[in-house]
Amino acid sequence: MLREPTSVDSRASLPIGRYLTLGDLCSCTSTYQRFAQEIQPFPLAPESLDALEQLAAAILDPILGHFGRERFQLTYGFCSHDLRRHLERRNPETGKPFGRICPEVDQHMARELGARSGKPVCAHGGAAVDFRIRDLSSRDLVSWMLERALPFDSLYYYGPDRPVHVSHGPSHRRAVWAFNESNTPTTRGIEDWVRRARELKPR
Repeated sequence: MLREPTSVDSRASLPIGRYLTLGDLCSCTSTYQRFAQEIQPFPLAPESLDALEQLAAAILDPILGHFGRERFQLTYGFCSHDLRRHLERRNPETGKPFGRICPEVDQHMARELGARSGKPVCAHGGAAVDFRIRDLSSRDLVSWMLERALPFDSLYYYGPDRPVHVSHGPSHRRAVWAFNESNTPTTRGIEDWVRRARELKPR
C-alpha cells in the first residue's frame, strides 16, 4: 500500500547528496511549476528515496562538484504519481501531452509502486534525472561523463543544446542512446560512446 506523504515543507529541504535537496529533484519541471497546487511531488516508497540518494552519490555529486551548482540546470527529476498524471494530460492549447514520458522504462519514478499492481512502475529500479550544464554542449558533457567513468545505468542524448538524461541503478546496463527528430532511439553516430560505455567496469 502507498504511504501518505509527510509535510511538503519538511521533505523539500531533505538533502540528496552534497548539493541538492529533495525539493530540487521533485519540483524542477515546468509542469509541476504550472500545477504545483494540484501535485504531491515527493516519493511515497522509501526505496525511491534510497535510489535518489544513490544517484546523487554516484552521478550528480561528481558532476556538480566539477561544474558548480550555478551551471547545473535540472529539467526533469523525480516523477511522482501526481506529476505523472499531469504530464500525461493533454494541453488544451496544443492538443499534446504536457510531457513525453515513458515511466515503465525511464526510471524517473524511481522505485514507486503501481497503485493497483503493488509492483514497481519501472522494472529497471534506480532513479533518473534530465539536466544540462550552462555554456557547455551536451555532446561535450556526455564525453566528460565517459572520461570520468561515471557508473550510469542509461544515458540518453537528444542533441547538443538539449538536456541529457542519465540514470543510476542496479542493472549496470551502461546503455547509451541518441534520439533522432522523431524521438526514435538509435546508436547511429554515437558508436564510440557505446563502445566506451561498455568498457566501463561496474562499481
